[in-house]
Amino acid sequence: MDSKRLSIVRFPLILLVLYIHSFIAPVNFAGGSVQLQIPFGLTLLCEALSNGIARVAVPLFFLMSGYLFFIGFDGSVAAYGRKLRARVGTLLVPYLLWNVLIASLYIVGQSLPQTAPLFSGSAKILGGGALATLDAVFGFTHFPIAYPFWFIRDLMVLAILALPLHLILTRTSWLLPALLVPCWVASWWFLPLPAIEATTWFTIGAALALRGRSLFAWEERMTLFAPLYLVLLIADIVMRLRYDWWWLHQPAIALGVATALCLPRYVMRARRMSAALLTLSGASFFVFAAQEPLMTLVRKLLYSVLSPTPGVVTAVYMLEPLAIAALLVAVYFTLRRLLPRFTATISGNRGA
Repeated sequence: MDSKRLSIVRFPLILLVLYIHSFIAPVNFAGGSVQLQIPFGLTLLCEALSNGIARVAVPLFFLMSGYLFFIGFDGSVAAYGRKLRARVGTLLVPYLLWNVLIASLYIVGQSLPQTAPLFSGSAKILGGGALATLDAVFGFTHFPIAYPFWFIRDLMVLAILALPLHLILTRTSWLLPALLVPCWVASWWFLPLPAIEATTWFTIGAALALRGRSLFAWEERMTLFAPLYLVLLIADIVMRLRYDWWWLHQPAIALGVATALCLPRYVMRARRMSAALLTLSGASFFVFAAQEPLMTLVRKLLYSVLSPTPGVVTAVYMLEPLAIAALLVAVYFTLRRLLPRFTATISGNRGA
């Protein structure tokens, strides 16, 4: 039953990731920037959605990933090898394919006079030589060129560290998660990767799996979690906007994760909705992978022809993620029908 619940939450979480990337900031072109006219109401909405509710998506994905990796994992070298071999197809192959594809598109786009103005200096990879191209693909010193794939990059690193992590968790119980959580709250970390957010939530998921606990063990406490989360979310928004004070941000995210894990129980009671989300779950990885640089390019195209008035900025912020998600879902199911093996490969053998 947990697998069904996990499938139900995947696509909504991916949609939240799109809203994280639908930020309201100056739009950069090669020749300069377009400054957006942002009404205060939109600032509040963005802080509540993109910097508030949507921020539960990434830690929840790492939590789920750690849980699924460590379910049935006994810490043996043989089991470790099987787990890593399985992740070659689900993580490494799509990571390489998508980043090589996006890097190639950037190179072509920067080479054509018609499209070169859409690429700002930070997006350029031409002229840096082979090392710059490799860095763009693998993300050694920064995000990979397909920047949402930092999640997959960190996940691969954590998978490699699973054997010592299993040893630590079985010998010290909850000590390691207890040490990591304050580091995550304080945004303090000494490693360039994996990120503290990735490490903390992957480890919590691993600890729950090793102790045979369900991710949805507290789903009956929705009536407690939801009101507390709403209060903490509002307090966090006020503190960030008024005082630039962020100490409530991570606690609000943590409570948001707990609240999100309560939702599948209620969604499953609505058969049509749960059936739709289970179907859309198969498209989740494809939407995640193909969202960028598509969202950025669409935003730039829109602001190259539209005036950045408050109404236009609000409409672009709210509607672009929905439109991009709908388009990519349609593309995914079309590809799955026409090219099932190819679609399975680029989707990490998920849902195709």
